[in-house]
Amino acid sequence: QLGRMLFYDPILHKDGTHACASCHIQQFSFSSDPEVLPHINLGWSSAFLWNGKVEGSLEDIMLFEVKDFFVTDLGNLEAHPDYPRLFYEAFGEGGITHERAAKALAQFERTMASGNSKYDQVLRQEPG
Repeated sequence: QLGRMLFYDPILHKDGTHACASCHIQQFSFSSDPEVLPHINLGWSSAFLWNGKVEGSLEDIMLFEVKDFFVTDLGNLEAHPDYPRLFYEAFGEGGITHERAAKALAQFERTMASGNSKYDQVLRQEPG
C-alpha cells in the first residue's frame, strides 16, 4: 500500500508537480512515450535508465529517483496526515527516510510483472 501511494502521489517531487505515475502511466505499461522506459518486469533487472547509469537492485534505482531525480523533501512526507503511520506500519521505528521510501517503491514496482501477455505467449510459441 505504501509503495503504491508513493508512486501515484506528487508529494515525492521537490515542488509537488509530478508523481512517478505522471510519466509511467499504468494503461501504457507504466510508460507514456518512447523516451520513458516502461516499468514492467524491472524486478529482474540490474541496469537501469537508457544508458545503464544506475546499476544494482530495484532499491538502488528507486533511491536514485527519490534523492536525485525527484529531490524528495522528507519534511513533506512527515507532515502528511497518512505517511508517518504508513511508514511506521511498514518499517517500525526509525521514521521516514529516503532509503525506506525507495524500498517501498521497489516493492510496488515488483508487482508490475508481465507473465502471460500475448507477447509472452508468442515468446513461448503457444498457439492462438
